[in-house]
Amino acid sequence: MDFKFVVYTKSDLLITKYKILLKDKIEINRCIPRLELFDVMSGSDFLINFENNSDIQSPNKLIDYALTGRSILSVNSFDMDKDQIDEFLNRDYKNQLSIKDLEQYNIDNVANKFTGLID
Repeated sequence: MDFKFVVYTKSDLLITKYKILLKDKIEINRCIPRLELFDVMSGSDFLINFENNSDIQSPNKLIDYALTGRSILSVNSFDMDKDQIDEFLNRDYKNQLSIKDLEQYNIDNVANKFTGLID
């Protein structure tokens, strides 16, 4: 299947073996500034979230992903759903992750809530 998996990471130790297996189908990059990453992510077909198994908070990256307007494939690192991955690779995003009430993370709304605490 024709695809390219693009990774931004501080350390490629965990994915080096996949680079050997996937060759040109995986591109490993060093981390870049957040605003620069938005441009990169907005040009992707979809984004992958490897779940952190916590219901306490949404990782900032999920908010960033949602702000790009791209579909999000959220996978459990220990129990990957091969069918869902195949759907995304075939551009079927019906099972994408939905971030509810994205406006609550808008900086204007966050700032208003913060200033409301001191009024």
